[in-house]
Amino acid sequence: MTLYTNIILKGIAKKIKKLYPDKKIEVDAAASKALGKIFVMVINSETKYGLGSMRQLNLTFDVSYVCEETENMNYNDWLKNMYSEFEIIETDSANYRTKNSRGENSEGIYHFIFDVTARYLITDDSVKMAALKQKGGSK
Repeated sequence: MTLYTNIILKGIAKKIKKLYPDKKIEVDAAASKALGKIFVMVINSETKYGLGSMRQLNLTFDVSYVCEETENMNYNDWLKNMYSEFEIIETDSANYRTKNSRGENSEGIYHFIFDVTARYLITDDSVKMAALKQKGGSK
């Protein structure tokens, strides 16, 4: 569900700004001028249907940093910061614990990949129950 995805993306962006206030953050695909920017992408999503109107949204996020040629940010420092900061994603409506966190270093691009699960209830305001009247009594 897009709403939960966007809420969680905003929570991720707040954490990145706290760690790296001088870096530009972009969502989705990498732009042509990517050097020195941090990208946040949803790389996998899956919805599972539970009992009744219960839903479970499983999301996989990739937070990628494209290193500048003159920069000397150490990959291990990047990972340490990401692991320590991204245990829980705080949003205005809920907190989400991350799981399956992992890092990758590929040709000057640092990746921090993790999963988040959001559970929610579908409500349908168009279905309204009429006032119920009890008939009979107890015996």
